This record gives sequence, structure tokens and C-alpha cells, in this order.
Amino acid sequence: MDKNASKLKPDEKKALPIGSIPKRDCVSGEGENLIVMRKIFLGLTVVLSIIVLFSCSKNDEISSNQDQTYEKPTMQNPTPIYQYGVSHNLRMDFIANNPNFLNLTLEEIFNYGKNYSDEYFTCSSETDYVSHVERRELCFYLIENPSNTGNALYNLELIPVTIIGLVDSLSVILDNAMDYETGVYKTSNEFTQEVENFESHIINHYDVVYDDIQKTGNEYAFLLCAASIAKNSYSYWMDAATNSNHLWSKRLDQVTYFGGIDEAKAPEWLKKIWRGIKVAAVDTWGLITARGCWEPEMGYDNNGNYTTIGATFNLNRALELAGDQSSNVP
Repeated sequence: MDKNASKLKPDEKKALPIGSIPKRDCVSGEGENLIVMRKIFLGLTVVLSIIVLFSCSKNDEISSNQDQTYEKPTMQNPTPIYQYGVSHNLRMDFIANNPNFLNLTLEEIFNYGKNYSDEYFTCSSETDYVSHVERRELCFYLIENPSNTGNALYNLELIPVTIIGLVDSLSVILDNAMDYETGVYKTSNEFTQEVENFESHIINHYDVVYDDIQKTGNEYAFLLCAASIAKNSYSYWMDAATNSNHLWSKRLDQVTYFGGIDEAKAPEWLKKIWRGIKVAAVDTWGLITARGCWEPEMGYDNNGNYTTIGATFNLNRALELAGDQSSNVP
């Protein structure tokens, strides 16, 4: 949806025109009674006019209030959406502070994480661990096949057609975070800058609609949420990979997933950083692959075809499912 797209305007209410009273000459012989009747008639007309004007004014006021109530909130300041990534990391800290954290199984971590909640992260409602693991495998597939993620997710009915290209762009950013052959990787600041350039592109070229009360938004708000997860998670896991005092540092040593690359070929200093980067990618795809979190918005495209022209996402629900994935990489 382009920023230049026309927006809904409040219904214009116009007062009904009040007809003028034609002047009539007094007929000779009717006398004073006609004069009195004329005054009464004119008086009633004035009263009626006032009533009509007042009624129209009230209708306009009610209509205006209704329009304000149902008008979609358009994003002016993306700051609330950026909080989703912060909330995601706070949940990770919550899990790591479990007294038996290092000995918990992945399924136990999955269940324990449901005890965390805040304004953006409500208690996860996904209880089927088998389905959770299947979705994790999809995240792995997207990491290992980064060239066609948009179409793959669209074909699985996980995203609307309107953001296929943007999802591919985010996939490139995630995939280019590190060159496995050379060992060169993006620092947290460098990666964050790339993601923020992606965010700016969305804000400057698309109509971002977000409701911070309902925690819902259109597909472009959804991608800003994914971007928030990406940059916050990347910083989180880079710190875990390079700082032995980090809450997840020792747990990251237990991670075996290596992004489809032969771990044996990697130098020791590289392995932990590489795993951290891939876990951050799982976090991001964990949000984007959240099934059952959006409804299509139907309408006519530029060619007159009735099709999906947008979507409304439950961002709160999507963040729940992303959180389940982020703490559960084997």
C-alpha cells in the first residue's frame, strides 16, 4: 500500500437548505387578523429554522465522532513497534534466570517461557510442542535457502502477496550478516544500521498502520516488528557469543544448529559467533512464520481484479510465537 494512496475521509454532512418564505401583500379588507397571522407564521418559520440548524449541527458532531472512532490509526511515530524487540530480549532474560536454567530441556524451556508477560508479550497460547518443533524446522529451511523466502512463505499462506519483495530484502540482510568463508561478520552496530535502513524504507514508501492499544497492524507494521526482533536479537546473541558473563553464553555453547554448514570446517573462534547469528535469524523467522496471526484485506487492485490488497496482523500473538522459537534452538 503506497503512502500516496487515498485515505478515508469523514462523511460530509450538509444541512438541508431552508427555503425562503415568499412575500405576500395584505389583501385589502383582511385587516389586523392577517397581520397577526403573518407574524405568527414568520415566528414559527424562525423557530423551525433554528431547530433544523441545531439538528444538522448535532448530526455533524455525531458523524465526526463516529469517523474518529473507526478511522484506522496511521503510523506517525514507529517507536511503539520498536519495543517488540526489547520485550523479546526481556523474555530471554526471564528464562535464563530460572535457577535450573542450564539443565532444562528444550521442552521445559518452551513451557517455562509461557510464564513471562509484559505489555507487548502476553503469555503464549501455543501448547502443542510438536507443532512448535515443525515450525522451527521451517525457520531452519528459510535460513538455509535465503534466495526465495518471500514466495515460499506466500505459498504457505504465511504472508500476503504485498510484502513478498520486502521479506526477501530482510532475508538478504540476515544472510549477509556473516561471510562463512572469510569469517567476516557484521558488528551489532553495523547490523542494526542495515536493519534501520530497511525500516526507513518501509516508513518512507508505505502506509504503516498500527494500533498500540489492540497491538495490531497492517503488513508493513508487521515487518517493522520483525525488524525490531532482528536487530535486538542480533545484539543479544552477539553479546552472548562474545561475553562469557552473558546469561545465555553457556547455553549457547550447547546449541548444535549450525545453519546447514559443516561445523567441522569452521575455526573454533568462529563457531560460537556463527551459532549466535543463526539463532538471531531463527528469532526473526519465528515471528514471520507465526501461523494464524493475520487476516487478508480484500479489494480491487489497479487492474480491477478483486484480490488481497493488504492484511491485518495480531502482533501480540506473533511475538508470542517468535519468543517460543528464540529460546528453543537445539
